Amino acid sequence: MTEDIKLLSVEDLDNFEKQFHSREIENYMAAVSEISHSNSSEVFSNSGNVHAAIIFSHIFSKSKSIVRILAGNMYNVVTLSNVYQDALLAFLGRKDTRLHILLNSDQLEEIKKTAIQDSIFKKLQPYASKITIRKTKKELKRDGKMIHLCIGDQSMYRLETDPEHRHAEVCLNDADYINKYLIPAYEKLFSLDEGAIECQCETIYN
Repeated sequence: MTEDIKLLSVEDLDNFEKQFHSREIENYMAAVSEISHSNSSEVFSNSGNVHAAIIFSHIFSKSKSIVRILAGNMYNVVTLSNVYQDALLAFLGRKDTRLHILLNSDQLEEIKKTAIQDSIFKKLQPYASKITIRKTKKELKRDGKMIHLCIGDQSMYRLETDPEHRHAEVCLNDADYINKYLIPAYEKLFSLDEGAIECQCETIYN
């Protein structure tokens, strides 16, 4: 269990958005695009909220079929940012796309302690028919440590090895690793037979 979740203010979100307007971030975005266009299977590190939002946005933008997300509660400056939300909603707006979200039940319980008026799930409601959301008390672990995960189609992934500090590994072209390891591990945890519970966008924090 983490500490109680702090309700984010408009100022918190505005300050986060301002961080995207810098030469360093523009260079990082260009580097990510170059890796993607080269079809490289290079695994590179990704850390910090701004860099995380850029990678999520890239995965959403390039995915054509399905995005799988394993997260804590999806209430943070990254998921509430324009970069993240615009790319995810654009993905859902495309034909024949699906979104699977698996959330940690314990962290959702903590969210209930806050009076959240604006969340990513309110934005997702118009696309509810394309989204499956489940919660679980189980965790996906690597080397004994909990991980979070985002998989785009069968080629791209962001594997968060340290969710608290946003440290992650990213690859934008590795179907073999994704199909052999990541998708099977995700789908097992996502399965209702393994104890996952179905929930809806409009009641996720109620």
